[in-house]
Amino acid sequence: MLHPTITPEFEAALRRVIDKTSGAARRVATFDGDNTLWDADIGEAFLRWLIAGGHLLGVDDIDVWAEYERRVAADRVVGYGWAVQVMQGLPEDRLQAWARQFSYAWPAWRDGMRSVVKLLEDSGVEVWIVSASGRLVVHEAAPYMGVSQDRVRGMEIEVADGLLTDRLKTPMTANAGKVEMIREAIGVRPIAAFGDSRGDLEMLEYAENAFVVGQRSRTNESFMNLARERGWPHQEF
Repeated sequence: MLHPTITPEFEAALRRVIDKTSGAARRVATFDGDNTLWDADIGEAFLRWLIAGGHLLGVDDIDVWAEYERRVAADRVVGYGWAVQVMQGLPEDRLQAWARQFSYAWPAWRDGMRSVVKLLEDSGVEVWIVSASGRLVVHEAAPYMGVSQDRVRGMEIEVADGLLTDRLKTPMTANAGKVEMIREAIGVRPIAAFGDSRGDLEMLEYAENAFVVGQRSRTNESFMNLARERGWPHQEF
């Protein structure tokens, strides 16, 4: 039995996928991070922490959070990319240390999803996180959900002489970019993908089986309705 927050229907659907793919040479499951593995958006929260601490460089003349929201409203992929570009000039090792500290204090882990990850790993399925948040903070969050840090992909920028630049690496891990990253970094079609929003739709459609996760306190009703229409197993926390 999985964690009691996981419904019997969701667990049964997951076990069927594991059982029917047991003979495959390599099996992979991909997860979104924010609002899927854990509550809320860890990338946005880390950005707000950096803003509040005055850690960002060369931004004294702009309202960073307002600019981020403006860019996301205009183009979500561009906005998510800018959320890491605005960290340019910071030493990578310092930002990594901050991300490690921030993740240690993050209060929003989902025990139910941790049990899902464990079941997959115990069954010989590789678990990967493909997130639209910055890779550095998701890299530090992954162990708290039982995911290997070398199986994390997220928004990432190039580093030169130990400092973050403003040059985004591709593919950018949002929307269709998630599928591009899976093809490039993983190389096999997932037996299952888990997500919570339209930003995960292409990844869910690409996988052999889609699982949708929601949050009761602020349900994405249109996406949950899509899951019901398509017969995708869905789970709320």
